[in-house]
Amino acid sequence: MVITVPAGAAYFAIVFLVAFGLGVVRTLAIAPRLGQAFAVLLEAPVILTASWFVAAWCVGRFGVSALPRARLAMGGVAFALLMLAELGGAVIFFHRPIAQYLADFLSPAGVIGLAAQLGFALVPMALTWRSWSATAVVWVIHTIIYTGMATATLLLFYACLSS
Repeated sequence: MVITVPAGAAYFAIVFLVAFGLGVVRTLAIAPRLGQAFAVLLEAPVILTASWFVAAWCVGRFGVSALPRARLAMGGVAFALLMLAELGGAVIFFHRPIAQYLADFLSPAGVIGLAAQLGFALVPMALTWRSWSATAVVWVIHTIIYTGMATATLLLFYACLSS
C-alpha cells in the first residue's frame, strides 16, 4: 500500500501539468467565446483521456497492485493533492475566499469540473476492469466522450469561423 502514495503523487503531478496547460487555453481562448461551462465540457474529455494513459504508466512504473484498494488509494492520493493544489492556487494566486472556491462547484462549469475530477480519481481503479461487461461500459463511455469531442470541435470550428 505504501507504493500507492508516490504513484498517486506522480499521477497527480503529470496530469496537473497537462490540465494546467489546457486550462490556460480554455480560459484565454475558448471560454471568452463559448462560455465557461462549454469550455470545461470541451476540456474534460481531453484531460480524462490523458489521465487514462498517465495512470496506466504510473501503475506500471510504480508496480501498483491490481487490488481495488491499492488502485483506489492511488486515485485518492491524486484527488486529495489535486483538490489541495486547486484550493491553494485559488486562495494564494487569485485571492479568492475559500467559501467562493467551494461555491463555484455549484455552477454548471463547477459541476462538470468536479465530475471530471472524480473521474480522474477513479481512472486507476478503472484500469483494473477486465470483465467483458466492464470493458463494454468503458467502450461506451469512450465512444460518448469521443463523439462529444468531435461535436464540440466542429462547434468550436464553426464558432471561430462565424466570429
